[in-house]
Amino acid sequence: MGFSRGQRDPDALAQLAKGALRSKIPALVEALDGTRFSAQHALLIGGILRHIDFLDTEIAALGDAIEAHFQADREREDSERPFELAVQIACSLDGILATHRADADRRVRDRHDPLRV
Repeated sequence: MGFSRGQRDPDALAQLAKGALRSKIPALVEALDGTRFSAQHALLIGGILRHIDFLDTEIAALGDAIEAHFQADREREDSERPFELAVQIACSLDGILATHRADADRRVRDRHDPLRV
């Protein structure tokens, strides 16, 4: 539970920190103390998080459709697979990875709280 789900206690929010932020819990408590975060902020952030979830789901669905298309091409013996090389080249670029649905699902779960890293 974080800001977007109604939690306002600085100590409880700081305890939600993950990774490198765990070593900075006292600084997080200090930073969060007196924070003005209203129900309107929670509503807006909730909408942004839902939109990110939607986009992750769409990306996963498109990835599945592309993979299904390539799988169908692989099953045809006469297929030249015209875009496979392009996909391999694109996936070799920085910032472009071939991901699986499980990775997208994990990212969706991890994004539900702004203090999770």
